[in-house]
This record gives sequence, structure tokens and C-alpha cells, in this order.
Amino acid sequence: MTKSDERYMELALAEARKGEFQTWPNPWVGAVLVKGGKVVGRGWHRGAGLPHAEIEALRSAGTKARGATLYVTLEPCAHYGRTSPCAVAVLEAGIRRVVGACPDPNPKAQGGFAFLKRHKVEVTEGVLAAEAENLNRYFMHSVRTGRPWVTLKSAASLDGRTATSRGESKWITSAEARADARTLRGRCDAILVGAGTVTADEPTLMPEPKAGFLPWRLVLDPKGGLRGDESVFRDEWASRTVWFAGVGAFKRALDASRRTGVQAQALRPGDLAAAVRAAMEWMRVNEIRRVMVEGGAATLGAFLGQGYGDEMVMYFAPRLEGSGRGRGMFDFPRERSLKEWPRLRLDEVASVGPDLRLHGIFDRS
Repeated sequence: MTKSDERYMELALAEARKGEFQTWPNPWVGAVLVKGGKVVGRGWHRGAGLPHAEIEALRSAGTKARGATLYVTLEPCAHYGRTSPCAVAVLEAGIRRVVGACPDPNPKAQGGFAFLKRHKVEVTEGVLAAEAENLNRYFMHSVRTGRPWVTLKSAASLDGRTATSRGESKWITSAEARADARTLRGRCDAILVGAGTVTADEPTLMPEPKAGFLPWRLVLDPKGGLRGDESVFRDEWASRTVWFAGVGAFKRALDASRRTGVQAQALRPGDLAAAVRAAMEWMRVNEIRRVMVEGGAATLGAFLGQGYGDEMVMYFAPRLEGSGRGRGMFDFPRERSLKEWPRLRLDEVASVGPDLRLHGIFDRS
């Protein structure tokens, strides 16, 4: 590995970032072709089913690709999926050397480096691997663990209250903070809430219009209390909504499915924890890479109680509820000792309008 390898890989990473939050369920990948010290081709993956970054770069370079060096942020695929194997295309194009950042964790796709080595192509691995891993951390995590990266989000007063004792919550935080949260929604594959949030707030769960991506909307209703005429089940995005319905509501969920395209998922008799597990399994099957849980205290507590929390985003308004009777941010299924309290490594404190946004990663050590 040389300094020039790092420099050209930085260019490939810049290409990869052009696909951020647009390629679900695929990772963000960029590629650059270099020949005689000059960049002769560039490419990035634009979306599932479309050509991969390596193919875009080869097309960009044309005949100049032969004898060039390929810099790519993720191992070229070696399988037939929606597209043909990139490793084969790289070999056939006459690439003399491939420089990769990190291997593909997907067992179906990996093997590209080994294939190229077997066919006498020089391969250098691990160039800016940490940067490439971080870029695709949600994809990497979901493939390796079999579950999505879980972002927990809450908005509260400075003393940790999300609503008054009577349920009044609109609005504790500012318009700027709410817009910031909608931007965050556009960076997730799914948004999840509990039935209580749907009843109390009638949320749209939609990102900013300019996001360019429509996340799935998941509603947990283990007690079967929702009617089926709530806005998430009848608006223009209803077909991107999944209603995890308890026994009492499943017939209503099927009716909503016939009317507006809502996906009805039956829950076995059980508690909120069982509903969380059902939703996690649905997300595993449907390749959800990142989910933001915006539910109330019980839903957030149910996720954390089962270890399903990877990061936390909290918005705090400069207000004080004061009495201690307002709704809290978390409600764990059981009382926990001090040693059991989840711990965050805070890595960002920022002002958003008049409010504060805190971001942290859950400490598993």
C-alpha cells in the first residue's frame, strides 16, 4: 500500500458517498480507475438492480480500462444476483491490479478477491478499510448480525419528560428539531412506533420531501387497540406501512390491507417484547439495514430491554415539566440495578434551533 493508493481510494470513497441512503438494501460503493497516474474512469452504485460501481467505472473508462488499476471501496461481487458478477467483468476488461478497501461480509457476494487472485490479477486489500467500514456501518452490521442497526430517538424536556401527565406533547421541541428528526428519517430504511404514539400523535412518520427515499413505517399493536382508520393506514403511503396487529385488531388490519395496501402481520398472543421480536424478524427477512424507533417510553424500553439498541438520538428542549408526573423517556419491563442501566458513549452535542441534540453509541463493554 502506498500514499497514492490511499489518495485514489479517497476518491473512490467520495464516489461511494454519492449513493448514500439511495441504494437499499445494497451498500454504498464507489470505484475509480487509474492508468499512467491519471484517473480514467469513475463510478458509483446508484440503486438495487442497477450496475455496480465497478461496472460504471469500466463504462466510464471505455478502452482505457485495459491495463489500469481499479480502486474500489468494497470487494467486487462474485455471484449472479440482480446483476452479473463484477469480478468477472473486471477480469475481462483487462484490469492489471485491484485495490480494495474491505471485503464484502455477505456470504452470497464474497469471493471476488479470491477469484481475481486465482486469475493472476494483483490484489491489494485493506486500503482505508476503517473509513470504508464506517461508511457502510449499517449494511455491515445488518449482514453480520442478522438484524438492522437500531437507532432509538426521543424528544423531551430537560428533565426528561416527553408529555404532560395528561398526554399533551405537541410540541415540546422546536420546529427546527422536528425538521432535523425528519431528515434523520430519510436516512433510515424503516421507522417504527407503538400503537400509543399512533393514537396520541397521528404521526405521518415521513421524512423531509427532498429525502428521495420512502422508509417503511412499522406499527406495533400487540394489544390490538388500533381501529384501522388512523392516518398511517389510509394516507397515500399506506402501502409502505406494516401493521403488527394483536388478535383483536388483525381482522381490521386485513380490512385495511384490502382498502389501502397496508401489510397486515398477525402477532401471537403476547406482550410488547414479543411484538418487538416479530418486527425484528420481519426486518431481517426484508433486509432492513437501519430502523429508527420513535415509539413512546414502553416501546423504547422494550427494545433496550432486549438489547436492541445501537445508538440513541435525543432532542432536549429548554423546558422543565417540574412535577415529575409527566411521561418519561423510557419504561423498562422490569426494574434494573444501577449496573444494568444502559450506558451511552456520547459523541455529539449540538444546538438545533433553541434545542439540544445528543447522539451516543450504546456501550457494550
